[in-house]
Amino acid sequence: MSKTNFFVTGTDTNVGKTVVAAALCVKLDYHYWKPIQSGLSEGTDTDFISSIIKKEKTIPEIYRLKKPAAPLIAANAENVTITIEKIVASYKEIQKPVIVEGAGGLMVPITQNKLVIDLIKALDLSTILVARTTLGTINHTLLSIEALRKYGIKIEGIIFSGASASDDPDVEKSIIHFAKVPRLGRLPLLKTFNYTSLSEVAKNIAL
Repeated sequence: MSKTNFFVTGTDTNVGKTVVAAALCVKLDYHYWKPIQSGLSEGTDTDFISSIIKKEKTIPEIYRLKKPAAPLIAANAENVTITIEKIVASYKEIQKPVIVEGAGGLMVPITQNKLVIDLIKALDLSTILVARTTLGTINHTLLSIEALRKYGIKIEGIIFSGASASDDPDVEKSIIHFAKVPRLGRLPLLKTFNYTSLSEVAKNIAL
């Protein structure tokens, strides 16, 4: 794979990782892969991406778990054993540029002794951190950056997700100042999710 692949993670769950991943797939013409999916009742993130980009641009999950919970908890409920080795082996078989999306935040457990951040380290991917623009984001984002650095993971930059920061521009400025990583852009809240709307906002991503 000659192109740089990216791992999209977030400062929290429901922070906008999937929308960012979709925008990156549209902008870069990459494939999408979420190896672990928990919570199937309302559709999967892969289903969502497939509804926006061509279905052949998505790669099936390795683990599909019914319970909407951390992967370890969801897997235990179904007597499923997740292994990082299986995910890494599957990744090495992907012969196309890909955006990999994690499950929840960095410190979410996926096995009895491994977290999402351990999976990123094992995949050896450059990481894009998705952060909120709401109250509390400075603390969550800087702690996530610190964790990534502690693990020796390359940080491509931060993409902010949410409402306009124009009311308080110092929030994003403070994060970038203290984190000392590139600001790759911000994706606003979208009323309509489709290829056209994502293509438009993806123009603001500096990749």
